Amino acid sequence: MPSEVTRLTEAWADLVSTISFNNLPREEIGQTIDYIIDHVGDVISGCDSPTGQMFIKLAKEEGGNPEATILGAGIRASGTMAALVNAKLGNIHDNDDVFINRIHIGTIPLCAALAVAEKTRASGKDLILATVLGYEMCARCALATPLVEVTQQGEVRFPTVLGYSYNTFGALVAAAKVLGLNKAQIENGLSIAAYFAPLPLAGLWRRREPENMLKYCDLGWLTHAGVTAALLARVDFKASTAILDDEYFWQSCGVSNLHYNTFLEGLGKSWHIMQAAIKPYPCCRNIHSSIDMLTRIMNENALHPDDIESVAIRLSPLTLNPEYIWCKVSKWDTVEPKDDISSQFSFSYNLACAVYGIPAGPEWHGDAMLRDPRLIEFSKKVSLEGDPQIGQSMLAYKGAPGAIRRKYPVTIEVRAKGKVFADSSDYALGDSWVPEYRLSSEEIDKKFRVNVSKALSDSQTEQVLEQLRRLDRIDDINEITKHLA
Repeated sequence: MPSEVTRLTEAWADLVSTISFNNLPREEIGQTIDYIIDHVGDVISGCDSPTGQMFIKLAKEEGGNPEATILGAGIRASGTMAALVNAKLGNIHDNDDVFINRIHIGTIPLCAALAVAEKTRASGKDLILATVLGYEMCARCALATPLVEVTQQGEVRFPTVLGYSYNTFGALVAAAKVLGLNKAQIENGLSIAAYFAPLPLAGLWRRREPENMLKYCDLGWLTHAGVTAALLARVDFKASTAILDDEYFWQSCGVSNLHYNTFLEGLGKSWHIMQAAIKPYPCCRNIHSSIDMLTRIMNENALHPDDIESVAIRLSPLTLNPEYIWCKVSKWDTVEPKDDISSQFSFSYNLACAVYGIPAGPEWHGDAMLRDPRLIEFSKKVSLEGDPQIGQSMLAYKGAPGAIRRKYPVTIEVRAKGKVFADSSDYALGDSWVPEYRLSSEEIDKKFRVNVSKALSDSQTEQVLEQLRRLDRIDDINEITKHLA
């Protein structure tokens, strides 16, 4: 294990307790404001969904001290309850970010920071810095831990034990920064967060059965656990120390070979929020590049949905295990029940929504849309096929284990009007680490307006957007949250 000089736990606690807003580069501040705007919208978009209504009801019944806002729901609750509900709402439509095609960090750092920001009257700068730090912890955990494993037969597959449990650390870090915890409290808080973290069940969830309303990992619970850990660390509740340096902790997360240097290289100097993929569409990130290419082919060749005879998609065989959700819901016309989680992972359904020009937002997963005859009929034209060359390229990959899908190669072939139109791409719109794929602030604002349209009036929307765009000049975060209650 690492020496005391380079302990991960100590290095992180030192960074979080000492860094100030002035240490952040201007570009990172701008990216974080984009990220915050996007995820505030994602949270509000979840309020009107069946799952969202269940969690809002829970907050009303069990809410506790009304010190934090449930965004867009018209209620306030305790900080820990707000952390749970807001982070859950933000992931309901799967329109929250994905870090280098590896993991949803999503609303975790933002909602953890917000959970304690109102009662501490934190500034916009405080919120930005806490979000950056929380994101950084989640991102480095993801980069340092494997996404895939190689079998004895030389095949690439997802590990049996895989999950998001370590994102609890990101919530802890974000809340700890807003609360002003010292170095010793942060070290202790990381250990508390580890014990509070849920089981890594993403491997189990990939085989999701119908009507399961949970996802790969509950981002709400991760955030709740991290915030609770920070609050307990503040009153000096004790746990074991140096948790990030404990090999048994990582083994319990299913990690047999931690890429240690990834945790420390450039720490405090380079910020991975610059590689947050902000999603333009409310569905699994695996589907996005196919939507990009299909809609581009249609626009460039003046094609209408009825002109299209077939859409063939070739992608990583990793996704196409018949036991996995992407295959189970690939033929949308046969899926029953047609629920708003199955729809988020169906290539054929989401491509149908896109070709018919349905505005990308919560509407894609409303009950009426899920059974729209036009979409069901078009979905029959879409097929998926594994590309073995992609598996071979993954075998040759060298680098941080969690970055193996920084490129996500997909090829599409569209037959229409007696012709064949083909395209391929390694990236999707919203991949911030590739300049030509990065979403502009205007595109993010447009997505925000769609997401909040049922909860806020046009004038409220523009007022909140204006405040969020100058977040680094807001003295008290309550100036914004009062318009979102």
